[in-house]
Amino acid sequence: MRFQSEGHIRQSLIKQTPFGSSPELVLNFLKNYHYKNFGGSEPKYNKGPAIAHDQEGKCIFIGKRSIGPILLDHYSVPVDGFQVEMCVLVFWAFDEKDKLINVLVSKELDTP
Repeated sequence: MRFQSEGHIRQSLIKQTPFGSSPELVLNFLKNYHYKNFGGSEPKYNKGPAIAHDQEGKCIFIGKRSIGPILLDHYSVPVDGFQVEMCVLVFWAFDEKDKLINVLVSKELDTP
């Protein structure tokens, strides 16, 4: 995943968990691929919305409920002579009828 764009990862995930899917379908997908929440816990259906960042870095909230953040990949990249830790995180956003409405993928610095 580290070499794929966020858009490519998103499209791949949408093929496997299409819009309109139930939380159970997404959780089963995550279980089958052994994906965990960022921090290592088992994925669960959250009462709050999915969280993303706009181009200015401000938080935006999508949907009524969510699954995530799920850690899809964790890796190091060289930047200016240093190794920087990166991670690929995903949120699945659901509407008030528990139907999938969005998949949010972001590559972020993994900082303490």
